Amino acid sequence: MIQPAVAAPLLHVGLIGSGRRIRNNFLPAFSCLSDHAVVRGITSPTAAHRDEVARLWGIESCESVASLEPASLDVVCVSVKTDAVPDVLRSLLPWAANLALIVDTPVVGRATHLRATRLLRKFADVRVAEDYMNFPRYELLRTAVASGVIGDLQRVELHHNAYRYHGLALIRSLAEFAPVRSVRRSSSEPNAVSLRVRLRGGVVGLMTEPYDYGNGSLVVAGTNGQITHIEEVINTDGRLASLRIGERTLTPRHLVALQALGTGGQVADDRDFNHEKTCGLIRIIESFWQPDNLNCRYSYVDALKDHVVTAGARVAISSRRSLAAAR
Repeated sequence: MIQPAVAAPLLHVGLIGSGRRIRNNFLPAFSCLSDHAVVRGITSPTAAHRDEVARLWGIESCESVASLEPASLDVVCVSVKTDAVPDVLRSLLPWAANLALIVDTPVVGRATHLRATRLLRKFADVRVAEDYMNFPRYELLRTAVASGVIGDLQRVELHHNAYRYHGLALIRSLAEFAPVRSVRRSSSEPNAVSLRVRLRGGVVGLMTEPYDYGNGSLVVAGTNGQITHIEEVINTDGRLASLRIGERTLTPRHLVALQALGTGGQVADDRDFNHEKTCGLIRIIESFWQPDNLNCRYSYVDALKDHVVTAGARVAISSRRSLAAAR
């Protein structure tokens, strides 16, 4: 783990990629963490995109990975198409021993690229940008569950309230990242999928898709009760102010600053949903100097396994449909 120095800036950061994820989440996150990190430069294959991003945020536009000067960096954030990840990892290998990474999920998109994930072992530290489980609302949910308000956790149901590996990561985060012991899948409609997972220790997770933001529901049940609602407290201007479960309230740190960036036009996606994503990403970045941070326990191996489990379920469903059609 990187040990931050006493004087700011603590982390020197480079960005690889200049798409929406970098623009709407990574750069706003580092803006909120300016006392702890400074972005030194950005590179991507599309010069026009990276130049525009660099101008907007006042950072250097670099033509190549080498021109980022990785030897002078502490962390490189990789947010590119999954097919491009293996080549990006190879390009960073000369500096890997002293370089930490933040890599978007899924780390790779194809089974043929799984071998390339061995390259991640070469780096000093690796975090995966699995921000969904880090949404402020789910931080509050974990706090409520950990307090014992519902007794021992038994079941987590996400009905149209999560998507693939994001949902599985959230379920597991509520159960201390217990590994998956079994998975059952079913599908009643062309675009509908239901996964039932059993974790080590007996917790059962149920996830139904498709994801329907704003209309999904959850049930988190234990031996003494259940949680079925996370209340959103809305300001007079219609923006999210805080979150509530029973008597527990959470005002997301940095939310006001992120909303201001959106209002000012520096962040194109000004939805509170997007700002919650950035709040989640901030928690991941903070794990570099917070040893008790949840994300220190969620490795790229965990992320890969969650991706394989949920992707594998869909392959099985698709194969079953094809067989039925052939009959």
